[in-house]
Amino acid sequence: MPVRAPEVFRLQSEGAIVLDTRPAMQFAVAHVPGSVHIALSGQYASWAARILGLDKRIVLVGEDADHLRESQLRLARVGIENVQAYLDDGITGWIKEGYELDYIPQISVQEFAELLDTERDHITVLDVRELGEVEAGAMDGSDVTTSNCGRAP
Repeated sequence: MPVRAPEVFRLQSEGAIVLDTRPAMQFAVAHVPGSVHIALSGQYASWAARILGLDKRIVLVGEDADHLRESQLRLARVGIENVQAYLDDGITGWIKEGYELDYIPQISVQEFAELLDTERDHITVLDVRELGEVEAGAMDGSDVTTSNCGRAP
């Protein structure tokens, strides 16, 4: 069911999770404040189940109607069936209603290297990849967490 921004805002204030399924860079540039990002690719549904659980009320944000349908279908396959609505007209609809967006600042590898050179004592690099990915190689000095890897301690 499509809902406009004020209704999404209300649902979110009542505990619904706004799940943004757009590609990572689109999410980074502009997203509904407080939303969760899981891109509609790869292990989308299994990640959603692991991160959100099966019983959360969900409001979807997607690129288009096809992506929204695919998202809902894939979520249902893993037992997430409480998709209450989707943001009508996506991020454009949020903007049209006059609501503010949030963003995640991005930096280049070169900028990151400069920060490490000048601010190393003030930066923590947290590696949240899967255990197999970390075992294949991790950045020197990074903190590795495998708590989301779905493995028993």
